[in-house]
Amino acid sequence: MSLDAIKACALEHLTSNKKIMFAGHSSEPNSIYNNPQLFPAMLPWLFPYGLGGICNDLIPHKISTLAHKRLLLMYYDKQFQMDPHFPLVGFNHEQIQQSTTGGYLTTKKASFSSVTERLLNLDMDVITNINKRLASGERVKPETEQEKECFQVLKDLDSVGGHVQGSTTSKKYM
Repeated sequence: MSLDAIKACALEHLTSNKKIMFAGHSSEPNSIYNNPQLFPAMLPWLFPYGLGGICNDLIPHKISTLAHKRLLLMYYDKQFQMDPHFPLVGFNHEQIQQSTTGGYLTTKKASFSSVTERLLNLDMDVITNINKRLASGERVKPETEQEKECFQVLKDLDSVGGHVQGSTTSKKYM
């Protein structure tokens, strides 16, 4: 499927009250921001005694979380490079932070009320129709006002995805 077809399919799934899986493991969620114990808790074999986590106060110079992860990947013994989980978890952690920041910035825009109105007033039959046409490989050009509103929602999603490094939207912008 094309990128627009995938986004339309995801939007249809989320707006049709279908089930979404969420797996929690604790009664209290851990913050992914400024939490030096997050990575030692997730990957205790890489952080003995719970020391050396990202955003650690013992680091003499303040560095970004991305720079700290890059430094860990450059260790001489290659324990972070060879671990099957650390690069993936670290990259996902960065993407979650960037998408959260993008969503936060979107809510601060003056146009946020119009974005929420578009989301609330979407015609589900039009989304389903567009989704089927995109999935079949047809190039869809919005003609009716409802179709234009649906495509505008896809553009709104792109404005958040553009902040996420490695996302299809950031690649499209490049």
